Amino acid sequence: MLGYCLRHIKGEGHSNSSYYGDLSVVFEYGDELDINALNITIAERLNHAADLASLLSYLHHSPLGSLVDFDIKPAHFKMVNGKIKLIDLDFMKNVESTCFLSSSHKNSKPCPFNISCQELNDVEIRYTNCQTVPCEVGVCRGRNVKYNLQKINNIFFQDLLKPKFFPFALNFSLSRLLTQLNKTSIGVDTLEKAIRNITLAYTNLRTHKKRLL
Repeated sequence: MLGYCLRHIKGEGHSNSSYYGDLSVVFEYGDELDINALNITIAERLNHAADLASLLSYLHHSPLGSLVDFDIKPAHFKMVNGKIKLIDLDFMKNVESTCFLSSSHKNSKPCPFNISCQELNDVEIRYTNCQTVPCEVGVCRGRNVKYNLQKINNIFFQDLLKPKFFPFALNFSLSRLLTQLNKTSIGVDTLEKAIRNITLAYTNLRTHKKRLL
């Protein structure tokens, strides 16, 4: 979305009068995106992967805290001027899921992604109705970023970074990265660095090949 304009008109002199409004929204134009149907070069694959890693980093390091988008799916991405862009943000929030510090609690259940239940910090505990001291409620800190990572990996990274599309010399680095992504055992900062390193290695391979020719 590039911008919007919202206008409200209220009738004068009537306390119970209704609001009448209109909303104008301006969007970028984007094309439907099917990652499997794209005919793209290796450089474009790496550029798309870098952009998506940057999106994950932006969501995780947002000023509002680590954001999670519970509606990540292929239909919510479009291709705009050669770039993959997320177009739907209405199921996004900055709250990590809660848990209980004691596994013996009657409502206890493990955090997703093998995350341990952590104690609330001073800010979080202010918004929790704890009835005991110390508080039994904890937080699955890190769930949001891993959820986003898992979804983006399933939709994009597994296809964009498939080793068969790349020179053999990059297969080990790509396979290791895809394994980490499948296990959600890689942080977003490390992911960005790994993609940069693979891109640099590919550039060096091309330069060396041109010199030989």
